[in-house]
Amino acid sequence: MPVFITGLALAVHGSNVYDEKKLTKVANGELLPAIRLRSAGSGLMGVAVGLWATGLTAEYDVKPWVWWTELGVGAVALLTGGVWGGVSTGHWNANDTASLVCTNNEGIDCFTAHRLASGFFLGLGAGAVAGATTGLLVQRFSLKKQRVSFAPTFGSGQTGFVLQGRF
Repeated sequence: MPVFITGLALAVHGSNVYDEKKLTKVANGELLPAIRLRSAGSGLMGVAVGLWATGLTAEYDVKPWVWWTELGVGAVALLTGGVWGGVSTGHWNANDTASLVCTNNEGIDCFTAHRLASGFFLGLGAGAVAGATTGLLVQRFSLKKQRVSFAPTFGSGQTGFVLQGRF
């Protein structure tokens, strides 16, 4: 929850700065810090969602293939966000943001929307990969059969300890 709230605060603050600078009609290069701040906030919200999803899975006793599936979904989201961010950055560097496809805005606003979405997917993928990897590791060590067991015994007038296993 704190990661999501921090990401939301960064995204909202970045949006406010972006809107203020956009109203004063500054050069596109001066909008870049606000765009980065919004994208970082979006990425943190994605991390929180990815960790929440894997945390929800951890509440149940699941088979390892569930963790592997979440790991795969996280990897795909991470790759999608990386490629998407790379493509939109390529358009920015080539000063060609007008060619990005958006249905409700164009130019720098479209670039900003692409960066927000790619940041969210990067965060979602990173959170899901981290959570699923942790889940796999924890499950692997918790399902390992113990070689030695130690237990107290109470019987007909006798009390003691039983130690059994492979030595």
